[in-house]
Amino acid sequence: MSQLTARLSFLRTSLGRFSIAFVIMAGVTYYIFSPVFKGYTLSDVASRRNELYPWAYQPADQPETTHADQTDAFYPMQVLLHDALKTGDFPLWDPYTFAGHPLFANGQSMFLYPPRAILSLVTTPTKAHDLLLLSHMLLGGLTMFLFLSDVRLSFGASLFGGISWMLNSFMLAWMPLEHFVVIEAWMPLAFFLIRRTLNHRSCLAGTWLGIVMALIFLGGHLLLIEFTFTAIACYGGYLLSRELRQRNSITFGAKLRRVVNRGIILAIPVVVLTGLIAVQLIPNWMLVQAIDRTMPTYAELLDFKVQAASLMRFFVPFGPLTDPYHEAMFLGTPTAILALVGFWRKHSLVVYSRATGIIVLLLATGTPLTWIAYTLALGFGHNKPLGRLLFLFDFVAVLLAAFGLDWVLRRAPARARITLRRTWRFGWRVVITASLTGIVIIQMNTMAAWLDRH
Repeated sequence: MSQLTARLSFLRTSLGRFSIAFVIMAGVTYYIFSPVFKGYTLSDVASRRNELYPWAYQPADQPETTHADQTDAFYPMQVLLHDALKTGDFPLWDPYTFAGHPLFANGQSMFLYPPRAILSLVTTPTKAHDLLLLSHMLLGGLTMFLFLSDVRLSFGASLFGGISWMLNSFMLAWMPLEHFVVIEAWMPLAFFLIRRTLNHRSCLAGTWLGIVMALIFLGGHLLLIEFTFTAIACYGGYLLSRELRQRNSITFGAKLRRVVNRGIILAIPVVVLTGLIAVQLIPNWMLVQAIDRTMPTYAELLDFKVQAASLMRFFVPFGPLTDPYHEAMFLGTPTAILALVGFWRKHSLVVYSRATGIIVLLLATGTPLTWIAYTLALGFGHNKPLGRLLFLFDFVAVLLAAFGLDWVLRRAPARARITLRRTWRFGWRVVITASLTGIVIIQMNTMAAWLDRH
């Protein structure tokens, strides 16, 4: 009896709840990636050989290629990294593209991203690709769960938010290209750490924030990194600005000095980030300057805006799909409905999520705000199609949905004037959370297969 009591007590702790979430999300990962565990691969290399000579000379019985970019660009880089590391070399140069091409300076090579480098050393390029995807999808769910738990949401709401984020449609569409799964994995942890850094004036959290942002930079895509870092910085700025809006007897000057004193601690992650990425940032910047890629005009950029009709895809998973990469808004029907519920909750993170979601939609649909960003934001004009911004919408929509479910689990019975005993209250939360999460898992698994077919 004492052992059972001790185990139950452990499950009520933060570590115990995280352990339960890990087991559940690991099961979801196995369900989604079950073909990988049966010996299949997520790589399209075999299919692509049917379309390119000399392999196409004798075509094999393989399905049509779904993600040509993965086979034509990312898989060759993975092979070069694998072969170079095996021989004790480092792939600074690609001798096979044109008359040679700077490989390490490529903004999406991911050679210094530790998980990819380690996988390249211990396994084949194809398995490294598969393991990177499934491990980072799981990690994304766990970091989102950690972030939502830190803002005092219930276990059910945090778990639902974590699973909704790990299965978001943007990830399902972009995961073959690898760099977005890195952002999915570390972005919630960066939000968690910047909140800890500012609210607790924690130098340790600030140091870890710099490390996590460095991982995002080393493993991500330059444009997506720019949007991710902007979202993190805006959240930090919003947390600092709350000090100025507090109603108390302190003068505005005193409030401003307090904000400055709190904000100084952000120098720690900036210094750590700069030091860790400098060896990659400098060659990236030099190559970008040397290429001098022409930015499209604003009129040309608007040809790639998200159409208003596509916004319905937030609620409806299927229908006419012209571009699976850039119309990825679906997070599950329960997630969409709960996001509308959470939209009206009173919490600082809800305020930030509301504003960010609206701004992202205005930027993606070609409004005057798009023109302002095109004019002022570095490299924004290269962000075509504008649907590449939608991962930020997915992120804040998941946050709002978690707040919506938290309200349903904690407040809905009281609002309906239903009094539940403690045992029944627990059962209510389990049934609601399990039902809604199950629907999301089934819908997103079905959509993954549907995306491949379209």
